[in-house]
Amino acid sequence: MSNYKLSKDELEYLNNYRNKDGSPLTEAQREAMIDIMTIIDIMTRERFLGIEGRKLPKLGQEKPKPIKKPIAEEAIYQGRKLGFQVDTEVPIETQPDLSSYNPEQVFIFKYDDFGRALIAKVNERFRNTKAQIPTNLRPNEEVPNMHILKRSALVTVISENPELRNLNVYPVSPLESELLLQGKRLPKPAGDFWEDLGYLLYDHSEKGINPKEAKSLYLDLSDSDLEERLLIINAGLEVDQDFPKGVKPRVIPGVTQVHSHPTLRRTGRDHRFNYGLENGLPSIQSLGNGSRTLWMPSQNEDIGLRVLCRSRGLNLDARDEGLVNSSENGRVTFVKKSA
Repeated sequence: MSNYKLSKDELEYLNNYRNKDGSPLTEAQREAMIDIMTIIDIMTRERFLGIEGRKLPKLGQEKPKPIKKPIAEEAIYQGRKLGFQVDTEVPIETQPDLSSYNPEQVFIFKYDDFGRALIAKVNERFRNTKAQIPTNLRPNEEVPNMHILKRSALVTVISENPELRNLNVYPVSPLESELLLQGKRLPKPAGDFWEDLGYLLYDHSEKGINPKEAKSLYLDLSDSDLEERLLIINAGLEVDQDFPKGVKPRVIPGVTQVHSHPTLRRTGRDHRFNYGLENGLPSIQSLGNGSRTLWMPSQNEDIGLRVLCRSRGLNLDARDEGLVNSSENGRVTFVKKSA
């Protein structure tokens, strides 16, 4: 099929296509992509024949124009059906100018100028790890499928980049999230999305959940923290292919907050509460009454590293085992910090 004659648009798309590492397609990749385009053309002409009842034109001749699905979208779809790994990265684009960007006080992370700039830097740093963020998004679309590792990647890049750091916006802390929920000031109805808010380091037992990541955070902590159960906010990431997700969490001095929390010792059963106003978790004194549930690990030891998540049902989940648990409704809320 590789002798298929490309149209001008198809040739331009193929020449501009880039792999994840920014390199152009190899000759073998070009041949495979041309084969996909050939199949697309045949399917298009068959649909045209079935709908219009006209004579089928020969390959390489002028083609009918019954549909106008973007070449990239159709090629990716058909390529995946054939088992061909098609990179969803778009060609390299100009970086947004954030010099006049004025963020809202509270906003959902979306694919605006700030989002494009931040995601580009995240993907440059964390390419081929579970922290990489897809870029097949529409302008100003909310970034879906977010989870704690992607969130930590955002924090890492912001903390290390002066231009982004000067905007003074960070993912919302658990306490800020609870205060916004209490004051009905979240940027969209809380039941419309869920959000990972921080790490919960119960212990670093080899028998616990996420033992390698738990040990990585444990080694970053001071001696006074090591025997406590901890809520860890705005942890960063470091690329390490020896870890299951290609990254390991770490403490960023001056950015990451670590809080010992007595409520985390109340494992073994769940608790009713209203709001988590003690660093984002309910105080021990407030447990037992309220309209919300704090879901806790069923174990009392060998618990490991978990994720604190606010669910779409507005409950707090302190037992979540997945560092890359994701769905369409996963979001990140950003808050503009006071100077």
